[in-house]
Amino acid sequence: MNRNTEFSFDEENRSFSGYGIVFDSDSLPLVIQDRDLGEVKVYEQITRESMEGANVDDMISARDHNFSQILGRTSAGTLELSVDDKGVMYRIPSLPDTTYANDLQVSTSRGDIRGSSFTFSIDWEKGYDIQERSDGGLVAKPRQITKVYEMGPVTNPAYPDTTAENRSAGLVKAVEAFFQRKAEDDAVEENINEDQMSDLEKRLRLEEAAL
Repeated sequence: MNRNTEFSFDEENRSFSGYGIVFDSDSLPLVIQDRDLGEVKVYEQITRESMEGANVDDMISARDHNFSQILGRTSAGTLELSVDDKGVMYRIPSLPDTTYANDLQVSTSRGDIRGSSFTFSIDWEKGYDIQERSDGGLVAKPRQITKVYEMGPVTNPAYPDTTAENRSAGLVKAVEAFFQRKAEDDAVEENINEDQMSDLEKRLRLEEAAL
């Protein structure tokens, strides 16, 4: 999964910092075709609780998710992370003296690169909390993020990318299961209502017969 967020760049110190994850903010929508509802937009949201226990021990920062253009790494001490009520902030204290890092400095100073993104995986056994929105869409919140692989500046984050497509297949299944449970609950409620109506009709007939 990747998500777009803003970052800041200190030209004097050649340092990057930004929120790679913003809690409770919508991802770009994943559009799912439902047989009864048609197109349903699903927005993924990361919560602070879902990040608890996530593995970030060897997380890297790279430009445009290109692992051959590493800007920093937590295990090397060249990438720093902090968590607050807003989200997860990453900081690269000093960019490496490489061609791609120098190109990145030029691109950010021109305003061509303005966002940050991250990739991660979740615990599929715990799955998602799914809620309906007032606009007819759904909000899907992963209960547990298992690992954050990468977080850094991007030119134009796409959703879903290759990593997201692998995960979105599971998200589609989670949404389908949500719709199935909802249909089953509606069917049970309908049966209860029918039973109640049947009991009411029986009582009315008895009352009419007693008159």
